[in-house]
Amino acid sequence: MQESHVGHQNRFSFYLGLICTSVLLVLMWSLTSEWCASIIWSSVALCCCLIFTWSFVGQTKFRLSFSAFLLSCIAFSLAFWQHILYPIQWWLPITLIALGIVLYLLFLPYIDKRMTVVAVLGTGLLGLIWSASGWWLQARSWSALEASVGAALWFVVFFRVMVYPGQKRFDQPSLVTTSGFLVALCLLVVAVLPYHP
Repeated sequence: MQESHVGHQNRFSFYLGLICTSVLLVLMWSLTSEWCASIIWSSVALCCCLIFTWSFVGQTKFRLSFSAFLLSCIAFSLAFWQHILYPIQWWLPITLIALGIVLYLLFLPYIDKRMTVVAVLGTGLLGLIWSASGWWLQARSWSALEASVGAALWFVVFFRVMVYPGQKRFDQPSLVTTSGFLVALCLLVVAVLPYHP
């Protein structure tokens, strides 16, 4: 009985993720009149998210889902870097790296079989948080704030799936985890949409 419930929940997360990501991609393309670099990188990120949803939630290819999620983090980071005009504030990445190392060492006993995966994806997410937060520190706009909140929420979802001690299997995301991932994705996309203040 429990196994069938888990399977149904995974199918629901799978279809919800694919539908929401596809809608975001179509929405972004329909609202775009001029293709700037941030829109192109965001489109690449959303296509990678489609592959990630299909491979991770559908439980088909772990290496493919790993690569797709990492590429989506990098693509969103590059999209946000397009909005940063001033010199880089180096205290921000130093703080994020220090925080990442502390979290990595604190939860090392729970990730013994996934150390490399957590380290690489965590680094990609810290880069995403760096670009989004750097944009917000310079622009102080709603778009930049949405990008920062979305990046932070994505990190929380990553922590819940890959690192959280109570997580028995990281390949079976809960509805809350899937919802958090999609809300974060919506914030990241809305931040770069044209005609958005």
